[in-house]
This record gives sequence, structure tokens and C-alpha cells, in this order.
Amino acid sequence: NKGQPVAQLEYSWIIESLMYLTNCTRPYLAYPVNKLCRFTSNPSHEHWNTLRRVKCLRYAFEYELKYSRYPVVLEGY
Repeated sequence: NKGQPVAQLEYSWIIESLMYLTNCTRPYLAYPVNKLCRFTSNPSHEHWNTLRRVKCLRYAFEYELKYSRYPVVLEGY
């Protein structure tokens, strides 16, 4: 990491919130968040900009689970 250092504490807070989203509701963020976690101790502006892009991704996808009114029947063969 040879870029300008940025606010490490704020970077780690955002990483922490993205990790929570990854574990609970947004599994598609797991790979980029994992890669950005490597630079928590010494983030640069490049990492910060990438983190901002990942932060925007969490709003980009809207997945829904739709349940029908009819009960689900488990069939085994």
C-alpha cells in the first residue's frame, strides 16, 4: 500500500457495517468486502474509493422472497 493514508477508524466502521450486511442480508457483497478487509490497518484513497463503490452496491439490488397463500407440500420419493 503506497497511497495516501485515510481515516482508518471510519474505514473500519464501514467495513464492519458491510460485513454485517454480508452475513445477514447481502451475501453477494462477501467477495468485495473480504478483499477490502485486508487493508483495514492501512487503507489508501484507492481502497476508500473502492469501498464507496461497494457501499453503493448494497442499494443496487432488490431481492424479494414471495410466498404464496397455499401451504408448501413436502414430497419425498
